[in-house]
Amino acid sequence: MRSKHTHPDLSAAIETLAELAGDEVAALVLNHLELSRHVGVQLMEREVTHLAGERHSHDKPHQGRYSRWGRNPGSLAVGGQKLPVAVPRVYDAETGKTFSPQIYHEMRQAAEPPTYVIESLFRGLGSRNLELVTEALMDSFGLSKSRVSELFVEHSAAILEEFLQRRLDESTYVAVFIDGKCIQGQNIVSVIGVTEAGEKYTLGLTQCTTENAGVITTMFREMISRGFCFDDGLLFVIDGGLGLRKAIEEVFGEYAVIQRCQVHKLRNVLDHLPENARPEWRKLLKQLFSCDDYKHARTMADELIARLQKINPAAAASLKEGIEDVLTLTRLGLRSVFGRSFGTTNVIESANSAIARRTRHVTRWSTGDQRLRWSALALLDAEQSWRRVHNYKRLPILQRAIKDEVNNRIQSNQPKAKVSRFSTKKRT
Repeated sequence: MRSKHTHPDLSAAIETLAELAGDEVAALVLNHLELSRHVGVQLMEREVTHLAGERHSHDKPHQGRYSRWGRNPGSLAVGGQKLPVAVPRVYDAETGKTFSPQIYHEMRQAAEPPTYVIESLFRGLGSRNLELVTEALMDSFGLSKSRVSELFVEHSAAILEEFLQRRLDESTYVAVFIDGKCIQGQNIVSVIGVTEAGEKYTLGLTQCTTENAGVITTMFREMISRGFCFDDGLLFVIDGGLGLRKAIEEVFGEYAVIQRCQVHKLRNVLDHLPENARPEWRKLLKQLFSCDDYKHARTMADELIARLQKINPAAAASLKEGIEDVLTLTRLGLRSVFGRSFGTTNVIESANSAIARRTRHVTRWSTGDQRLRWSALALLDAEQSWRRVHNYKRLPILQRAIKDEVNNRIQSNQPKAKVSRFSTKKRT
């Protein structure tokens, strides 16, 4: 859903701005300022012409009562700030006084710039173009550089607050994707949930130096406090970070069924091998990951690990680590149905790409929450174009398989998870 801060009449304009490159957006905004100035001048000229007639014309309306009387410096309100213009004066022969056009007084009543202007700046401008537009705002609107910054911070902070507080109990979630995006030394970890209808939404967002278990645990608990329910279990699709897995086990315990990303596993194994060996092993690993029979896949994995041990022990260790989680969908008998949607972290990679596109021109990050604010804006915007997962109509099959897996764990007397303090009952 689009932010409630966006005026609906401007949605099309915003979408157009979002597709432009940074320099194009800068030019568009600058042209908007000049066009606004021109329109304001023309409106004042129209009123003066109505009162005093055309310039240099002897045909005067109103029995020649009004005459043009030079210009004074003034300003118009464009986008909520002052735009300097030369204001025409009119002389009234009956009163002996001069005055400015009435429309000038209406236009100079300044209000805050509309939100769409701030959003358009975010969507395409990097630091170079943002500075260019900021200078234009300072020159043309009488707006200080600090005020330009304040307006964007105020807007994005409000969006972030709304984002981090939105309720999560309006949908039932089947799966969760988690991954981090590094932005100049800081990790932005995002959580994308898939509902039983196959729709995708951002559930959580946090910032840390690494995929820190403590920070991620706090994010999970905040999600639960906003109504996130997992009593029937959830499929967690992750890339294998130790801190991330620890946080999942800490909060969700036996209710978490983990699927490791097969693309990350493939890449990690191949990174240990020489270039000339990679094509063969890429083919072998893809055969392993595409196997629908769990017992056969497990046998294949053991054989490949043994072969790798003779070639490169590090590659063998990489494949062996977490192999059970890599084969989770295969073990559940659902790889052929849901491998495309849940066998990799492609969903979260798409979210990270949205963040990267929106922040690619930014070269300096200052305030502590700046990365979070920009990331939240990017994700909320990206949500509008996210499609349902492949095979979403068959998600009840995945739900039943996850629920059965969780029930089997409980019945097999596994240690009870610490989840009981955080678990929420499903809505009725």
